[in-house]
Amino acid sequence: MLKKIIIKYELICISGLAIGAGNSGFEIGGVDNPVIKDPLTNEPYIPGSSLKGKMRSLYEWEFNSEKLIENGGEVISDPNETAAKLFGIGASKVKDKKSEDSKDEKLKYRPTRLIVRDAFLKKESKAEIQQKLGEGIFTEIKTENKIYRLTSTAVPRPIERVPRGAIFEGSFIVTLYDGDEESEFLENGLFEAMRLLEENYLGAGGTRGSGKVKFQNIFKTIRTSKYYKGEEKEPEWEKITL
Repeated sequence: MLKKIIIKYELICISGLAIGAGNSGFEIGGVDNPVIKDPLTNEPYIPGSSLKGKMRSLYEWEFNSEKLIENGGEVISDPNETAAKLFGIGASKVKDKKSEDSKDEKLKYRPTRLIVRDAFLKKESKAEIQQKLGEGIFTEIKTENKIYRLTSTAVPRPIERVPRGAIFEGSFIVTLYDGDEESEFLENGLFEAMRLLEENYLGAGGTRGSGKVKFQNIFKTIRTSKYYKGEEKEPEWEKITL
């Protein structure tokens, strides 16, 4: 390992955010697809898996669209592609056939470089939401209508969302190994995926107005092996822009 780059950020909801928790059943008059919440606090949060999956999808369509179409939409597993090296290659995607190039073969088994942590409501944002919505209330109910084309009948569909203006705090960790170029995995990798997300949406209902987000207050620090051995103090945080 050469170093770990830790990036902390705030993610603000420009429009309501709906990341579903899934329903085992749906009651009449109930909420369709409630947002995922921490079972201990009942506060909504953004799973790292949702954030990482969306950013990977956008990144692959931006830079590997031809390969995605060729392999039927499966994730990019070519170990020479930045998408695979940054976001990872699942064990089931590693080919059994040995590569003639031993260097490429070793590259296939390198660990994922990007770790995406769950993002939780910022303390101040949590207090503001409850002040406006009520104690213990963190979400809104947005009612949408499904229209049957033949009869023009409207069927209400209540959707739970995190309200506009909510701010989440999260972090990314990028691990660099021998031979890695920082620019490939930051400026041309993670940061590009973050910019693509800002111009797209997170969660459900993005084509209907939900899920527009923006990164703000982004800070970066670098920790080498000396830091983890106790030979180096905590490095300073540097504010960056996308």
